Formats: sequence, structure tokens, C-alpha cells
Amino acid sequence: MQEMIDALQPTGLKILANIDVFAEGTAESRDGVAYDHKEWQVMFYNPSLLSAPVAAENASDQTIFVNPIHPEVRRHELAIIEEITAHYELDGIVLDRCRYPNIYGDFSDLSRTMFEQYIGQQVEQWPQQIITVQEDPEGTRQVEFGRWFGKWAEWRALNIKNFVKEAKQLVKSLKPDLLFSIYVGSWYPLYYNEGVNWASETYRSDLPWVSEDYHRSAYADELDFLMTGCYYPEVYIEEAQQNGRPASWYSVEGAIDISMQAVNGQIPARCESIPEGLRRRCRTV
Repeated sequence: MQEMIDALQPTGLKILANIDVFAEGTAESRDGVAYDHKEWQVMFYNPSLLSAPVAAENASDQTIFVNPIHPEVRRHELAIIEEITAHYELDGIVLDRCRYPNIYGDFSDLSRTMFEQYIGQQVEQWPQQIITVQEDPEGTRQVEFGRWFGKWAEWRALNIKNFVKEAKQLVKSLKPDLLFSIYVGSWYPLYYNEGVNWASETYRSDLPWVSEDYHRSAYADELDFLMTGCYYPEVYIEEAQQNGRPASWYSVEGAIDISMQAVNGQIPARCESIPEGLRRRCRTV
């Protein structure tokens, strides 16, 4: 990092450190902190492997995630953020992969205990009252939401928000003028898969599964700016409609629109992979 900083400082460019947070191992080489501390790994609900949840290293994902609510995980990740913030001359910090890996994790005993404490009662059928996963012989999965899915999505997103707030407080306590940002995918209606609500608390989603208090899990208001990745084959909404995409946000233009709707004017948003003609649609820092 220091060599990069030394090379960039004479140019006058702003220097932001991008930190992969909860991605802590690589399946191909079977190394990383997630392999040193296997008890940290996310536990997947994966019926193709076992009826019980399995550790991330035994699933098919190439990137091994650790459980965002594990106390040792949180201390480890915050220590990394503290070291980078304190010891390098930067203009800002960007959190990346500050999320769950997908909808199938984490279904560990720890997560069950903490979720049941959150809702104040036991989940009688675990994990079927959260989600049910059916897999056909070709390996295609169908996910159905159970009774508690709305509260589960709210709880997972709150876990990430609470970590974000801790990280922000840490960064600002060390260097108050540093920019604090996060990088996310722009597909907001599907981002429950990652357990993240990157909207503003002032935004009210009309998605059918959203709980009454889901907006409490939103974290955009904690940021100096938000970066959303707008990666789609079609650039314009009209193109997406002509090609039969299921919604307008399956386009660069539509993704910019939903990014701006979700942050609700509370913070600047920077939308990545935008053709020059569309840049005016998105506020930039």
C-alpha cells in the first residue's frame, strides 16, 4: 500500500483504500484467515450437500466468507481498518464485501441463537421458517420465503449496519476528515441475498417481503458517499425492456435511477461503469 501511496501522492489524486471485509479465504488455494480460524466461517444452508448447514469451505463458493456477527471476526476486521487508517496517509476508506456471501448463509447455531433473541421467540422449524430451498437434478435452486424471512432480512441487514457504524466511528475517531464509503451492487431489490440494506433510512421499499421496520437496517446515512456497481448488458431502460428484462433496473440507466431513489438525496452516490452520456444522471463526489 505504501508503494502505491508514494506513486500517487505527486499526482494530486485522491487516495482511497478499498478493504475487503468479510471475504477471508480462497477455496482454490485453501488459504486465508478463514482457514486459520475455521470456526469463523459462514455456515451455508445447502441441501445438495447435507440436510444440516455446512461450512463455507465445503460448499461450492470460491471466496470463503466469515460470519459478520462472530465477535472475534468483528474484532479482527476492525483491527485491520484501524491499522490502515492510523498508519497510512489516505483520503478515505472504502469497505467492500461488507456483507453476507449470499442468501444461504449464515445458518450457524450462533446466528440462530442471536436471531431468536432478536425476535423474542424460537424458530420452531429451522431453517424452513426462514427459507426453503429446492434443488432439481440439474442443480437449479428455487428459494421460497418462510414465515420469518422478513424479520430475518431485517436482522441480517442490521448486523451489517451495526458493523458499519462501528467501523465509521473508529475511522472518524482516528482521522475525522477521512472519507468513509462503501461499495455495493446496484441491484437493490435483490440485495437481501447479501444481507444488506444500502438505502437511506428515509427510503421506504415496497418490495413484498419487506418488514415494517426494514428501513431501520438501512445504512446509507452513515456514509460520506456510496458507490454502486451498475453492471448490465443493456445501457438504457428502453433496451432492457426490448430485450425482455424483468425490470428497468436491469440496465445501467435503470440501476442509476434506483441507486438515487434508494439513497433518497441524503448522501452523494457514485455509480460505476457509466457511459459518458449518462454521468449527469448520478451525483458524484
